Amino acid sequence: MEATLGIPILIALIAVALAFDFLNGLHDAANSIATIVSTRVLKPQYAVAWAAFFNFIAFLFFGLHVEQSAECHRYLTAQDHPKRDVKVVAQCAL
Repeated sequence: MEATLGIPILIALIAVALAFDFLNGLHDAANSIATIVSTRVLKPQYAVAWAAFFNFIAFLFFGLHVEQSAECHRYLTAQDHPKRDVKVVAQCAL
C-alpha cells in the first residue's frame, strides 16, 4: 500500500471513530433524559439543559480515568518490567 493511500484511510478511520463516539454519547444522553422526563422529575426543557450542562463539565469532576486505566494496563502487561514497583501497582488498583 502506498503512503499516499494510507493517510486518507487513517483520516477516514479517525472520522468514523469520532462519529461513533459522538453518536454513542447522544444515545446515553437521550436515555438519561428520557428517564428523568418519564418519571416526571423534571420538565423536558429542564432535563435537556441539565444533561447538556453536566455532559459539558463532567471532565472537571471525573477526569480522564479511561486513559489512566489504559496506561496501567500497558504497564502491568509489559514484558520488560520483571520487577514491578509496588507503588505504581497500588496506584493502578485505585
